Amino acid sequence: RCVQETEPGWFNLNYDITHNVIGGSVLFGYHVPGADCNQVNGFVNNTAHTNRYGFYFLVNRTGCLHLSYLTAYKNYDGVLSYDQNYQTRGEYMKITDNKYGVTLGQAQEASSGSLILNSLIAGLSLINNCPECYQDPKECEKVVGMRLPISTDQAPKTFPLSKPTSNVNYYGRSDISRNTFKDFNPGKLNCKYVIAIQTNEDAADGHPMSIFHKNKVVNTPLQNLVYFNPPNPSWINMRDCGDWQCTGLTNVIMKDMDGTLLDKPGTILSVNKGVVDERCKLIVSNNIYICDTQDYSQLFFDSLDNDRATRIFSPVFITSEKFTNKLNSFMDHTWHGEYTSAQRLSRFLSIVRLKQTYEINLQGSSPAQMRWQLQEIYTQGYIIVRVKFSHQESVQLTINNHQIKKPQIIDTLRIRKQDEIDLHKNPVCGEAKYYFRERTLEFVLTNNLCTIYTREVESIRISLKVEVSVKDFWKNNNRARFIDKLSALLNIPTDRLKIAKANSDSKEIEIIIEGDVNSPHEQNSNTLSKDLEAKLKTIVGLSNTCLLYTSDAADDLLCVDLGGRRIIKKK
Repeated sequence: RCVQETEPGWFNLNYDITHNVIGGSVLFGYHVPGADCNQVNGFVNNTAHTNRYGFYFLVNRTGCLHLSYLTAYKNYDGVLSYDQNYQTRGEYMKITDNKYGVTLGQAQEASSGSLILNSLIAGLSLINNCPECYQDPKECEKVVGMRLPISTDQAPKTFPLSKPTSNVNYYGRSDISRNTFKDFNPGKLNCKYVIAIQTNEDAADGHPMSIFHKNKVVNTPLQNLVYFNPPNPSWINMRDCGDWQCTGLTNVIMKDMDGTLLDKPGTILSVNKGVVDERCKLIVSNNIYICDTQDYSQLFFDSLDNDRATRIFSPVFITSEKFTNKLNSFMDHTWHGEYTSAQRLSRFLSIVRLKQTYEINLQGSSPAQMRWQLQEIYTQGYIIVRVKFSHQESVQLTINNHQIKKPQIIDTLRIRKQDEIDLHKNPVCGEAKYYFRERTLEFVLTNNLCTIYTREVESIRISLKVEVSVKDFWKNNNRARFIDKLSALLNIPTDRLKIAKANSDSKEIEIIIEGDVNSPHEQNSNTLSKDLEAKLKTIVGLSNTCLLYTSDAADDLLCVDLGGRRIIKKK
């Protein structure tokens, strides 16, 4: 009577549930919807002990869960919330002496993930009141204060309910602040594993970044403070990660913003030798690196093509100065029993160092559409991404899925132009350069408010031989007038015309003409070429300009189109 299913899959509390104690359940102590984040909590001052799941919170109508004023001790899982919510806030909780204290997550893409605030998370605090409780080593065989929060596409549908069974999301950064981590110190007890904070051992795809600040550590040595689980060797099979290991758990980041965990501000990283430098120290017992810097962050990118779950282009190599990382696609989460669906999402997350340029090397042909984001909290933090595309000579770049950004067109990576912009001097979200001979895009990613979408665009490249010198061509706004006239003649917008190169010796201007990304008719390069051919002929007929295309098949012709066919042989 206390819980009502208002619509299929949606639950609300009919009454306040307060001041209850539930213990000894073989499954759930409390299995209720969480309170709305913006309302007074109707579920307060409740206690769960010696249950399989002390508290398991379902999603509510708003999708924002508020868990507060609860006590959990001696449960297998003390507090667990991992449902179709976009944010989970846990505060004023007392979590002690559980096998797993608190595990929070959400199963929607959201701008904010889990928050754990103002809570006591303790390991072996009951020993003073009940020393006989720990005479049996099994009582403290494993004691974990909290798993790092996680964000995935869907909530787990099978037991254990803490195990991710879908893909890790963007935007799931968690904040853990003003908590006390206490008594994760086994002392003379014969306890095998006592850890305050650890990764989710089943999170093959990894964790979004976790931010810690204004926390307090009591009676917990470093060796019992943090542990990052290594990838499970059993995942190397065709049903899970393929023929080599998933890389999510080797790209986990946890930032101590004010030094309240590590005694000084720093970053905790997974053991991944290629991404660390001399500022990081390996702690073998904890399977972590502790770095005396906060200039590490996390890069997310994925394919948005229709075949993103079935076409594999990993391993993906990310390289920079004294940096290398090898990434695998996500785990196959859709197999059942002995039958695999062979669907592994082409989504990747990588540790990166800020203010560096990274080469992204994809195996096989690149996706036509991709998404990129840097999980960074500082507004001045940025990286530069350089990625090569396989098919087209033009790429459209969109910021936050609505603002189209035109990159500066550069002839080649091998020769630096005098007017070439330096992205490091002005690291603005979406500022970009495109090297059309190498089909390589270089762009800036800033904090997590900056999401970049890249899309290959069908295009053709032509050369126009002009009567004036190239120097005069760039003077007095001649370039803009030329683009305006060419746009009018071709009856296409000016933003589909890009001057790629001006050759001062031959007086040739190379131009890229992009297809209309909003028109299905022009998604095929052959169609694009044929549609423009008649218009290009008209231009040749109206002027003394000769249209050229650089092609081995066109060496003996003065004027040709993309396929090498003669347009007009004009002296």
